[in-house]
Amino acid sequence: MTRIAFIGVGGVGGYFGGKLCLATENVLASDFEVCFVARGAHLRAIQSRGLILNAGEQRELLCRPAAAVEEVRELGSSVDIWFVCVKSYDLEAAARSIEPFVKSGTVVVPLLNGIDIYERIRTTVHTGIVLPACVYVGTHIEAPGVVTQKGGDGRILMGEDPQTRISPPEELTRILGASGIQYEVCEDISKRIWEKYAFIATFGILTAGFDRCIGDVLNSTNLAGLARRILAERQELAHREGVAVPDDLVDATFARARSFPPDSKTSFQRDVERDGRRTEMDLYGGTLMRLCRKWNFEAPALFSAIETLESRVC
Repeated sequence: MTRIAFIGVGGVGGYFGGKLCLATENVLASDFEVCFVARGAHLRAIQSRGLILNAGEQRELLCRPAAAVEEVRELGSSVDIWFVCVKSYDLEAAARSIEPFVKSGTVVVPLLNGIDIYERIRTTVHTGIVLPACVYVGTHIEAPGVVTQKGGDGRILMGEDPQTRISPPEELTRILGASGIQYEVCEDISKRIWEKYAFIATFGILTAGFDRCIGDVLNSTNLAGLARRILAERQELAHREGVAVPDDLVDATFARARSFPPDSKTSFQRDVERDGRRTEMDLYGGTLMRLCRKWNFEAPALFSAIETLESRVC
């Protein structure tokens, strides 16, 4: 029996964790079990009735994990595969919590946004197999114990662990396939992570800073122009970092944005809208500002957008 645990059962963890839970009800996929690490009212609702997943046109899917707990230590070393789905500001704490339980064969898959997530995990978790990854899905917590998908194709991209040189194990890909989860094993995962980051960070900053949905940004001459200039700056930063992002990064990112319903909000935008909630300001602005200083690179469009965002958040 392979044991899988999700740390963080928000939009991303709830969607993929829920899909895996549903698959365990199939006798052909019953050789693995899924556990959740969550907190607060969301955890209590899952413990009481299970997780309700609204996945596209499929509504009210009841997903029952084998266990739903508040602390990682309640699962301990019995976990074979950890999916880390927390916000970036909780990453260090999550890495510290699983570190005592990661053995040489344990697999860690971080499904959170950022271009330096692998490195940040490896500063704490020195053993096991950590797979650089990114994810495309549009989801959010609708209510305690309820996760709703709205846009995005629900796809996981993974690559080889730079430290161990181990690719995503067959057991992991088999389980994902049995659960109907789209996945891709990428030869150059750094490029794909930068492509994803270009999308989420650009549209995250603009939707949150200007209080507009994704469709509003696309349909505004001024905001769409600003987005294109920001993406061009990100492309240059990627090249300076030695990451071979595609030449059509700007157009490809706009095409990705158009795949979402026009009224979609980014997860960062939703966090900013909730008064008193911690946000990932450092992920969306701080990371790139540090890279600009590193390379002595001027990014006027990016800095202008961040100033607008900070005036609203602060």
